[in-house]
Amino acid sequence: MTVHSTLAGHGVAVRINRFITLLAVAALGLLILPAAAQKKAGKPGAGPLVPADSHFVISFNIGSLLKKSGHDKIVDLPGMDEIHEELKDQSELAAKILEDPALLGIDFNQPIYIFGKLSPPEEEFGEPVVVGGMIASPLSAEKLEAGMRKAVKEGLGELGTQKLKNLKKEKNYSILTSEDTPAALAFNDDAFVIVGGNDEEAAADMGKLLRSVMAGKKKLSEGEPTFAAYLNKSVDLGGWMNLNALMELSPEVPEEQLKQMQELIGNLRMAGSVDFVPGGIRANALYSVDAEYMKKMKPAPKKTMLDLIPQNAVGSFAYAFDIAGTRKWMKEEYLPALKKMEGGEAIAMAELMVMGAIGMNFDDLMDIPKGEMIFSFIDLEMAANPDFGTPEPKPSLVFGMTVNDMKKLDTLLKKLEEEGGMEAMNAAGFDILKQKDRFFIANNGLIPALRNGKMPNAVAGARRTFFDKNEQGVLVDFKQIARLAQDFDAPNEVVQVLIKFAELRFEANKRGDLYEMGGELTFRDAKTNGLKQIIKMAQEIEQDIDLEEPPAVEVDPDNR
Repeated sequence: MTVHSTLAGHGVAVRINRFITLLAVAALGLLILPAAAQKKAGKPGAGPLVPADSHFVISFNIGSLLKKSGHDKIVDLPGMDEIHEELKDQSELAAKILEDPALLGIDFNQPIYIFGKLSPPEEEFGEPVVVGGMIASPLSAEKLEAGMRKAVKEGLGELGTQKLKNLKKEKNYSILTSEDTPAALAFNDDAFVIVGGNDEEAAADMGKLLRSVMAGKKKLSEGEPTFAAYLNKSVDLGGWMNLNALMELSPEVPEEQLKQMQELIGNLRMAGSVDFVPGGIRANALYSVDAEYMKKMKPAPKKTMLDLIPQNAVGSFAYAFDIAGTRKWMKEEYLPALKKMEGGEAIAMAELMVMGAIGMNFDDLMDIPKGEMIFSFIDLEMAANPDFGTPEPKPSLVFGMTVNDMKKLDTLLKKLEEEGGMEAMNAAGFDILKQKDRFFIANNGLIPALRNGKMPNAVAGARRTFFDKNEQGVLVDFKQIARLAQDFDAPNEVVQVLIKFAELRFEANKRGDLYEMGGELTFRDAKTNGLKQIIKMAQEIEQDIDLEEPPAVEVDPDNR
C-alpha cells in the first residue's frame, strides 16, 4: 500500500513537473522571434482586458527584453545550447517552438499579461484555489490560428488536431472550450486569451469567464487608478496586486482583525515595474490607499536643509512630509485601533517599556518631529581608538531634523545623558547641535558648518535638483564606494564590479490620489542598455569563478 501510494504520488509529481516545464519552455520559445520582425513597442496591447476581479497581474514584454539584451535570438544567450538540448527530451512541442518561431502568431513587442484570482482553500491546510489566465496580442487572428494549428499538429499529433475541431466562431472572435478540461481559449485580431484553474469545480465554467474577457466587461483598467496608470507606461517587466484580497488568504490573521485593519487602511493596491534603459535599470511602484486620512494629507513642506548635505558623500537621504496630518491619524485612529485588536496588548506593553526607558509614550515621541529629515554618510576612514590607540574605521556622518516640540526632545536627550549615551557619543567623536527648530547629530568637526547653515561642498547641480523636487530622495555614489573598497583593501574582483556603477537613486512622492516610488541604478557606461551590461557582467563573474575553481582532490577512503 505504501509503495503504491508513493509511486502514485511520484506519477502526479512527474505530470505536474512536465506541465510546468512545458509552460516555461513555451515562454522561452517566445523569446526567439528574430529582431528584424519586431515592431515598435510602447502600447499596453490587450492589457486593458484584464478582468476587474483579478487579485494579481504580471506582465512582460519579450520583444523589448530581447532587443535590450543585445541578442537576436534567445538561443544566442550563454548556456541556451545546453538548455535547448535538455528540453528536447521534456517536450517535443516546446522543442519545435524553439526551433521554428514561425509556429507562433503572437506580437512579441506587446506585453503579455498573466492574471489570477485566489480563493481560500476549502480544507484547513489545502492550497488556495487559483483561476486566471494569459492575455497576449496576436499579429492577426489569421496568423495566430495558422501557427496554433501547426504547433498542435506537430506537437500533439492527431489528438491535438481533434481538439481543434471544436474551435468555433462567436461574435467577433474564435473560441475553444471543453467540458472535460478546466481551460479555454479565444482570439481575434486584438487579443489572444487563455483561461484556466487548478480546481475542477472552480474552473468548470471557463467559457463564461472567457467570453466576459473578450467582450471587455468589468475591466480592471476602469476605476482602478494604479492599474490604469500602469498601463500608460511601456514596461519590460511588471505587475499589480490587490493587497487587501491577498491578505484575506492568510490563515494567521483572524477574520475580524483583518476586517478592522482593512477599514482602517482602506483599499490598498500596488503596481510595480522594471525597465532596462540606456545606462541603467529603472524600477517604479505605484500604490493607492483610499483611507480618509490619506485623502486629507497635505503636500510636503519645502526642504530647508539641503545645504547641509555634501556633494560627494557616500550616500545621502532627504525627506519632507506632512507630519501634522500623519501624527493626527496615528494618535486618533491608528494606534488606538491597533491596541483594541487581537494582539494589541503587545503594543500597549511595548509603550509601557518605552515609557519606563525614556519617560515618554508614543504620543510624546510623535510630537517631536516637524516634518523634515536629512542623513548623510559622508566618508569612512581609519582613525586611532582613543582608548587603545589601535586604528579602527571611523564614519563621518550627519543626521538632522526639524523639531516641532523642543521641550519633549530635551526630555529625551536628558534621559539619554543620564544613561551615559551622551558620554559614549562624545567619546566616539560625535556631538549634538540644537539650533532654533533644528536638531543635529554629527562628527565634532562638522558642527561649525552645521551652525553656519551650509557645508563647504554643499550638494549642487543635478543632485541638488533631485533632492529638491522629490518628497523623499536617497542617493548612493558608487564612485565613493569603490574608493572606500580600495582604501580598505577589498578584493580586486569586487572593486572591478563596483567601478562599473555610477549611482543608485530612490525617490517617493504623492501625485494626486497615487503615491509614486521609483529607483534607478545607473552605470558608468551611460549609453549601453542596462540589461546588456548586466548580462555581460554576469558572464565575466562566471568566467572568474571558473578560473578560480580549485582542482578536484581525491580522498583516500582509508585515511579520512
